[in-house]
Amino acid sequence: MRFGLLLTMVFSLLSSTAWATKSRLEALGQNSNGSFFLRDERNVFLNPAHIHLLDRRLSFEWGDSGDAFKSDAVATPKAEGGWWDGKASTPYAIYLGNENEEAIFVRNVMSSGASLKPDNTIDVTWGVNPGGMNRYGFGINFSKNQDEVTGGIDRSETFAGIRAGALIGDKLEIYGTFHLLDEADGAAASGDEYEGKMGLMLSGSYLWDRYRLYGSIFKKDAEFTPDGGSGLDFESTLLMAGAAHVEEFANRSMMFYFGEIKSTNMERDTSTTVSSKIDILQLALGFGMEGQVADWLSLRGSVAQATLLNSWKNKTTGTPSTEFSEEDSTTVACGMTLHFDAFKMDGSFTTSGGTLTGGNIMSRVAMSYVY
Repeated sequence: MRFGLLLTMVFSLLSSTAWATKSRLEALGQNSNGSFFLRDERNVFLNPAHIHLLDRRLSFEWGDSGDAFKSDAVATPKAEGGWWDGKASTPYAIYLGNENEEAIFVRNVMSSGASLKPDNTIDVTWGVNPGGMNRYGFGINFSKNQDEVTGGIDRSETFAGIRAGALIGDKLEIYGTFHLLDEADGAAASGDEYEGKMGLMLSGSYLWDRYRLYGSIFKKDAEFTPDGGSGLDFESTLLMAGAAHVEEFANRSMMFYFGEIKSTNMERDTSTTVSSKIDILQLALGFGMEGQVADWLSLRGSVAQATLLNSWKNKTTGTPSTEFSEEDSTTVACGMTLHFDAFKMDGSFTTSGGTLTGGNIMSRVAMSYVY
């Protein structure tokens, strides 16, 4: 099902090249909120201790409010941006609009998109023990909104998440995220209630010889209670383990390859008597590269595919189970950066059936200023 594929997407070898935009990460085949093995400023949303590795900059992601369900995607980006200062005596970042996509996704699944989602979010990250052998970081993500106008239904929502991470020497990283508060009242009726329960991600990575070994476990549970009805449950677990190698070259260029195995298990109640269960097991292999080909231009691209292991199993109460392989799992993404001294503009290449769209070359556009 579609919600299974989306949740799988929910979920350091350091290159000398670093930008701080979603388009750069997605063009390199990474999650837009950070990479387990490539250096990027957005890694503070995975491991806040990365604030110690950053420079000073402003970053602006062009966009609007996302798609109809308030989900962020290349074709329907959200507006967000912030200020980073990794050189301060207490390194910090203040970021606006980084809405929690996992909470948005589960609220959409359980309320058919009717619940309010995290919005107008503020995110603060800071570092501890700068200059030390072991460096630490912490982060807070918060939103609170209400709507007592649309459709005569009283809606409100609150989300609060915390992050913590550590750089242990120059080889080991440990970090995690916890959904401290995840609630939404009102959906199709004022009496509808959504309560996000367990929302926990624990991750780590270790530099072994020339390879970065990494792994993560993500657990998210929730309950939705319709007005006058019984509670409907959602449970999910994502396990991931991988290894990657990054090779750096002259002229701010690098290439990499990685392998990841992911196991996703999800179950949700669609009524008090019917539940749907999905089990996904995939082994993904990928390659990518990035290079500054001129003083004013950098290019990047990546390819990834589910290989050998590519199994989806579905089971709904009262129906036979099904098993299949995801079709056309090969994904290719490319992008570029335009350099203007301290200013940089990132974008993904817009394509139509594999053909470059000349009238609108760049999508997922962002600008940053380093000072």
